[in-house]
Amino acid sequence: MTKANSAIGLILSVMTCAVPTQAMAAQTAYVSGSNAYLVETTAEGKAANVASNLGAGAGTYADSGSQRTITLTTPISYKLYEGWCAFQVEQVWRRDVTTLTLRQLDGDKKKGHTEVAEAGVDTQISGCNVGEVRPFGGIGEWSMTMKHTAFGARPNMDNVMPGTRWAGLHEGTFQPESNYFPGSLPADIVTWQNDGLVRFERTGLTVPATITADGWWSLALPGGDRRYTRLERDKSTGAEVWVYGEFVGGKAIRVASWWLVPYKPGRGFGSIDAASRSWEYALQPGTYFRNLYNDLNEDVYLFDAEWFRWTGWTWQFSGSSILHRLDSASTLRLRTWEPVRRVGAAQWVMDEYRSTNKSDGREYIITPRQLMYYIDSGPAIKPTASERGGRMKSFIDHEPVSASVGSRSGPGEQALGQAQIQQCCLTPTRVFCWPGAALSTPHQADLGLSLGQLLQGVTLAGLRKPGLVGCSLTSPT
Repeated sequence: MTKANSAIGLILSVMTCAVPTQAMAAQTAYVSGSNAYLVETTAEGKAANVASNLGAGAGTYADSGSQRTITLTTPISYKLYEGWCAFQVEQVWRRDVTTLTLRQLDGDKKKGHTEVAEAGVDTQISGCNVGEVRPFGGIGEWSMTMKHTAFGARPNMDNVMPGTRWAGLHEGTFQPESNYFPGSLPADIVTWQNDGLVRFERTGLTVPATITADGWWSLALPGGDRRYTRLERDKSTGAEVWVYGEFVGGKAIRVASWWLVPYKPGRGFGSIDAASRSWEYALQPGTYFRNLYNDLNEDVYLFDAEWFRWTGWTWQFSGSSILHRLDSASTLRLRTWEPVRRVGAAQWVMDEYRSTNKSDGREYIITPRQLMYYIDSGPAIKPTASERGGRMKSFIDHEPVSASVGSRSGPGEQALGQAQIQQCCLTPTRVFCWPGAALSTPHQADLGLSLGQLLQGVTLAGLRKPGLVGCSLTSPT
């Protein structure tokens, strides 16, 4: 019996060794603001899958020191719109991203910062030179510094469970033609009910939800499978960075990054006296403030080489929310802060900004409803007479021309009845349009535009060459 058992053990051992071990895929998220990449690699065969705000691709990777180069045999492809040529023909290009370069700058493979660069070719598919091909990209020319987090280093998801409420999720169906995920999708507050369904506050839609084995919060939306996973937490502000995306067959087809936070509004802003503070915009600390005074007037302060003061705003409570209002002869602007959570000096809100053209009653979304936070930086103090008339520049009603979210404007089109629009720039959360602009990629351009220029609606000709896809504009005005 001993010999028989030994023989059986030897056979089982040989059989076990002969069974191939399934290669495990490693996933890493790269994020900067709303820009995101989700990279999945498998050591065996050096296979790589990449999802970005603009789509997904697949190929192989090779490492050299701290740099990883991914060659996408299935490129990430999307459209670029480049204005108009002869006889008012719109120029459209198909961009094929064929290479993604990842150069680690600090930290380790689990967490740190990475320089990310796309490269590939643009092919004109409509316009005056159909078939024209031009290369683009590469480290140094088209790169962005991003935080990287390996999925093994993510915080746990223990507090994401039925019975909790969350702010920052998206219900709507993404339209690929708008290219940049999530584009103009408004965010919402949700309740994960005890029956396992997630309920969206604004529409009442309920959908099944679950936490997957690999740590994604998966929502079965009518438009498909949308998933969220937490990347990092900041206890001082309550900020939680998440990556989220649309999945088909368990694979990400596009991803983005933003905050999600538990919904715990408490007393919100409290009283008029409690809300009369100087609120610092979290995305541009030290350069943008909204001063709310207890007489219900308001000033917006912006720093761009020098301080600008945007006057004429008022504010008031609307329920527990704060409604900011700027009323001019041609335009009514309304911005709503709906309280979400307070952590220390950080006040989280659902932030929405709309504009109405008084001549025809058309409403434009400048900032779709999104999760944002502002820092209570102290009492709001009105400027002295010398400050109002001295070096500080003041202006009223000099916002850039805006168009309906998702629109692509051409010659002769008007928005808000203010000026002819030639180009629009679509950011992950908003659209900016300017008169007389000359951009090479208006829908995915890193314009390097200052806040002062934005507010004064300057012509963009002569600005630096557009960089990595996705507008870097974060103007909160």
